[in-house]
Amino acid sequence: MPIPFCSLAISVSTLGFYLSYAISAALYPGGTWEDTSTVGYSFWQNYLCDVLQDTGLNGLPHLGSHYGLMAFGFLLATLLFWWTLLAKFLDEYSPTLARVVLMASFFSAVGFAGTVAFPAEEALRGYHFVAVLVAVLCGLFAIIMPLVYFLKMPTYRSLGKTGLLLISPVVITLCYYIAYHLEMIVPREGLVIGLQKVSLITASMLCLLSARKQAQIAAARNA
Repeated sequence: MPIPFCSLAISVSTLGFYLSYAISAALYPGGTWEDTSTVGYSFWQNYLCDVLQDTGLNGLPHLGSHYGLMAFGFLLATLLFWWTLLAKFLDEYSPTLARVVLMASFFSAVGFAGTVAFPAEEALRGYHFVAVLVAVLCGLFAIIMPLVYFLKMPTYRSLGKTGLLLISPVVITLCYYIAYHLEMIVPREGLVIGLQKVSLITASMLCLLSARKQAQIAAARNA
């Protein structure tokens, strides 16, 4: 039986993201926002967006920046296919809600593109901060709304419960990120970066679980 398109696309683009990001990180010359003298990429000290810059924070050329751009392209593709899949699940029960999810995902994609257009350089951190907020807030709305609605749908109830658990690190990260940039708390950059990486991993897991759910439903219908 052929794998449903969205399931296949999510799986391929997720793999593409991690592979291209790993290459970009391996080529990153060094430097963090707290210490520009470091060498190489640090999982706990470098933001995801650091690999997008042509120059490392230590001032040396980053030869893998194009792989970083490729990685973020794959990530955006993953999210777009994922939102489409969530809307497809919802469309069986509430077409109106499915359209709202797609609209929110569109604005999130625009914000996501803004994080690439305005990297976290000192002179542009304000724009980058706004782009991150638009991307994450609209994206979370497009994710959490379906997950909550899934709790009322027998076919997707387990996905809704697991999804809300896996997406919780993203909510925690957003709250801390906002408080950190508005100087409402004592800055701990390493904690922000750590939460960002954990959120990425749990969100990726949820994407793949959603893809698996579609494949299972397709298999059951064709049995």
